[in-house]
Amino acid sequence: MKIKRKYITLVIFAALLLFLFYKLLVVDVPMLYVTGAGSPWRDINEEALQDIASGRKTLIVLRRWQQKNTEAGDLIVAEDLAELKLFLRDKPDALAYLPWFCAEPDLRILRYFGVYFWDAEYYPLAARKFVRGLPRYRRKAVRNITLGGEVLLSSGAGNIIDRTSDVNYPWRRVGRILRKADLTIVRLGAPLVFDYVKPRRPGLIYGRAAYAGGLTYAGVDAAALAGSHIGDAGATGIRDTLEALNSRRIVPLGIAQSPELAYTPSLFRLGGFSVAVLAGGLGAEKYTDTDLKGKALTYYASADPERLVLAAAAATADVTLVLGTARPPAPSVYAVDGLGSLIFDSAGKEGVIKRYFFYKKRLVAVDSLPVFLNDRWYTEIK
Repeated sequence: MKIKRKYITLVIFAALLLFLFYKLLVVDVPMLYVTGAGSPWRDINEEALQDIASGRKTLIVLRRWQQKNTEAGDLIVAEDLAELKLFLRDKPDALAYLPWFCAEPDLRILRYFGVYFWDAEYYPLAARKFVRGLPRYRRKAVRNITLGGEVLLSSGAGNIIDRTSDVNYPWRRVGRILRKADLTIVRLGAPLVFDYVKPRRPGLIYGRAAYAGGLTYAGVDAAALAGSHIGDAGATGIRDTLEALNSRRIVPLGIAQSPELAYTPSLFRLGGFSVAVLAGGLGAEKYTDTDLKGKALTYYASADPERLVLAAAAATADVTLVLGTARPPAPSVYAVDGLGSLIFDSAGKEGVIKRYFFYKKRLVAVDSLPVFLNDRWYTEIK
């Protein structure tokens, strides 16, 4: 039987109307499990969901977002986000369940079966709402800025690189995390030199310039050089380090051939989002040496905290990051410190990878990943 053309047209028209209805009125809102900063919770799995359903753990929800299918034996309904935070403070072992756009940096967003929401290509939890005006979540609007602690490509790390003939070896478990970021920054704690000779004096730390290849493998975009050992190979070692980084398009931070340049923020553009980065010095303010040709070399480090604060306040980017103990002069300036080590020169050390997630220029989450040096001499995430 031949179907009349007018019926085909009506079916296509109805399908288009249905599509427009869903496009304009139906919003799928990702839902997040969160806790307070002092909570022992880190992730959600089957056991945790059973604890919530049975009432062994308290679940807190916003009244507007209370769903009929919420399975919780001990349910607390908060009127607004402020009240929800108070409940979390009073019950640190409780969890909360809220829409993605209510997430704030002072709430710890839990991983759902190992998947971190801001990091996920796909996230399974969502509430379907027939409400206009709700913000739609767009994965492409997320910007991930990842910061690692001190990288020491010398001593223990240098020995294992030489033994394995693999400059990427210390990074094998953390490289994937660092490469996923839109901007990755670490602190390079010791110089990397071309004409390497093993240090003759105890306490001197430096490595081979070729070790910088591991930074490229890990997707490092910028490296702060103002560390306490950065002058261990003299000003010529700093020159070699700058050359090794620049040749790999890694931006050096915190050291330059003039004080003004040392305190000048480096600007990174992540789509329509601009980030200025400064690094505070841990060592000397000035390094002077003479190379083999008798030419004087002088480098300056950003070792003055007060001047660093002034430079951060003068930055005109959407967000300014300061690596080091600096007092943030404005709400858009974030001081990052206490990361410990990332690539270790000896055993028994730990550190933290800190990830800042921005959504349309707004900081929505700060995620911390503890790391340690395992017995195979590469860094591993706890």
